[in-house]
Amino acid sequence: MNEKEPSQLNKHRAGYVSILGRPNVGKSTFLNHVLGVKLSITSTKPQTTRHRILGIHSSDDYQIMFLDTPGMIRPKYLLQDFMMSAVQAAIDDADVILFMVQASERLWPDDELYLDRIKARDKPIIVLINKIDLVKKSRLLPMMEQIVRDYGLDVLIPISALHEDGLERVMPEIVSRLPESPAFYPHDQLTEHPERFIVAEMIREQIFEHYGEEIPYSTTVS
Repeated sequence: MNEKEPSQLNKHRAGYVSILGRPNVGKSTFLNHVLGVKLSITSTKPQTTRHRILGIHSSDDYQIMFLDTPGMIRPKYLLQDFMMSAVQAAIDDADVILFMVQASERLWPDDELYLDRIKARDKPIIVLINKIDLVKKSRLLPMMEQIVRDYGLDVLIPISALHEDGLERVMPEIVSRLPESPAFYPHDQLTEHPERFIVAEMIREQIFEHYGEEIPYSTTVS
């Protein structure tokens, strides 16, 4: 992604940015396009991401540690409990929160529930309205008005992560909210996960892509 480098910064900034939202809203697709490399696996099936996936984006002026998270749900069994604990840890660690919703005329009830919980943490929140390529932009106005009215959030960025539409507006908004800090990682490091983890995730992605009810959805790869 060719983002606009914030030029007004005098001191280096660095921090953790957690990407939150319901399943299948486009969090992993967003992370992959921002990093310019496929780090987090994607699937049309919900709850593909099970762990916090760390993706590091560095420049001369800043370093952003993106945390891709499992989709936020109300857990019903132990695997989902584990995934939601990863989400909670990402909220705790975040310096900035990207809350992603799907473009529509209004927020889904679960979006409202999770946004209430996140806003109570009193951390900077940027709302990304994703998949704008699927709806007329005029239909987004009621949703945007609802978010401003009900939550007092006015940093709303309509995007299409898949088509990289609007992503250039996201980076400057993130960087302006990061604390002043030296870099946490070498500038050429992309993630802290070992190669074996990344390869296992890619294999799991292909299992989800090619199989349905033939195998348990809780399949893992070792």
